[in-house]
Amino acid sequence: MDMIPIEIKITLDYESYRKFARFMLFRGKGYKVGPVIAFILLPIVTIAALAWNIMTGDLFIFIMYMILFTVFVLLLYLYFFAPKRAYKKSELLHAGDTVHKFYEDHIEITAEGEHIKGTDTVQYTIFKKVYEIDSAFYLMMLNGMTLIISKKYLNAEQTEALSRLFQKRFSDKYKNCH
Repeated sequence: MDMIPIEIKITLDYESYRKFARFMLFRGKGYKVGPVIAFILLPIVTIAALAWNIMTGDLFIFIMYMILFTVFVLLLYLYFFAPKRAYKKSELLHAGDTVHKFYEDHIEITAEGEHIKGTDTVQYTIFKKVYEIDSAFYLMMLNGMTLIISKKYLNAEQTEALSRLFQKRFSDKYKNCH
């Protein structure tokens, strides 16, 4: 028997997408400390390796420096520039509102955009992992897609109801990363 659906109207904006992309770099509770490590400790270690290399001329340290520098540049790109590029590339797909109705056994999604219109039903069995963070729910599908439910469109009651629903439906697949 289906419960009364939790109905939410969402527009995927860049800020929500950017938070998701950054979360995916440091999945789990590490998404809060990952950037600190990547953008404070990694540069310090990289500079230390460069300084050590200059003092000693050691080839191994030079190779380590180059690897660390490459990783740092890659993380800079993935954290700051890649989300904007990906969002712009897929802008037509999320330009518009979607109405999500969460039932006990499925989600009904209705798109009301200029380029995409229609309704689809998604069974919960298609989700392999569900993450809850301070600002959103991320429902990751088996095909690599993710349903982003930004909490800025939810009131406290809806947030609590969805959290309980996801904990109940996904138990071992649900991860609270507050």
